Amino acid sequence: MVMRTKFTTALIKKSLVFIMFVGLAHADSATNLAKEIIDLRSEVESLYAELDDEKEGLKSKTKSLISQKNELEANIRREETRIKQLDESIKKQRDLIAKNSSGSKKLIPLIVESIEILEKEIKTSLPFKTSERLEALENIKTGVKTSQFTPEKALNKLWAFYEDEIRLTKENGIFKQTITIDNQEKLADIARIGMVAMYFKTADEVCGYVQKQDGNWIYVATKDKKEAEEIAVLFDAFKKQIRTGFFTIPNQLPKTENKQ
Repeated sequence: MVMRTKFTTALIKKSLVFIMFVGLAHADSATNLAKEIIDLRSEVESLYAELDDEKEGLKSKTKSLISQKNELEANIRREETRIKQLDESIKKQRDLIAKNSSGSKKLIPLIVESIEILEKEIKTSLPFKTSERLEALENIKTGVKTSQFTPEKALNKLWAFYEDEIRLTKENGIFKQTITIDNQEKLADIARIGMVAMYFKTADEVCGYVQKQDGNWIYVATKDKKEAEEIAVLFDAFKKQIRTGFFTIPNQLPKTENKQ
C-alpha cells in the first residue's frame, strides 16, 4: 500500500511537470504568433501608408498634366489665332501688291532683259564669286516673274546689285574663294585689284593669277620665283591695309594679247 502511494505520488509529480512543460511550450508559441501578427500588421500599415503616398503623388502628377494640357491647348488656340491673322495680313498685302503693280507689270520684260544682259557681263568678267553673283540675279528674276515682289521692288534690288558691281571695280582687297587648279578645287586667298586682275595663294603656298584663254578664265599657278615673290608682296601689302601705292605684279594677260 505504501509502495502504491509512492508510485502514485511520483506519477502525479511527473504529470505535473509534463503539464507545466506543455503549458510553457504553448505559451511560447502563442507569444511568437502574437509577435508575427504584430509584425504583419506593422508591415500592412506601412504598405497602406506607402499606397496613400503613391495615390497622392499620382493625384499631384495628374493635376500637373491636366494643367500642362490646358496650357498647351491655350497656346495652340493662340497660335491658330495668330496664324489666321497672318493669313489675313498676307492676303491683304497680296491684294495691295496686285493693285499697285497692275500698271507696272509692263516693266517686267525690261527688268528680265536687263538681268540677262548683266548675267552675260558677269560670265565674261573676272571669275570673282561668279556663282554667288549669278544666283543673286536669278533670285531677282524669279521673284519678279512669280510676283513674289513687285516690279518696283525688283528694280530697287537690281539697282542695288548694279551699285555692288560698280563698287567691285573700285575695290581692292583680299577675299577667300574656291578655285580650280589642275582639275582640283581648293580654297584660296584671292587678291583682287578692282575687276582688272586677280591673284591667288593657296594654303600650300601655291601662287598664281587668273588668265583668260580661248574665252574662258583659268587659274595659272606660277613657276617663276620672281612672280611668286611679287604676288607675296601684294598679299602682304593688302593684309597691312595698304590699298594704294606702286606694286610690281605679274602680267596676267595671255601671250597673244601681250604681242598686240
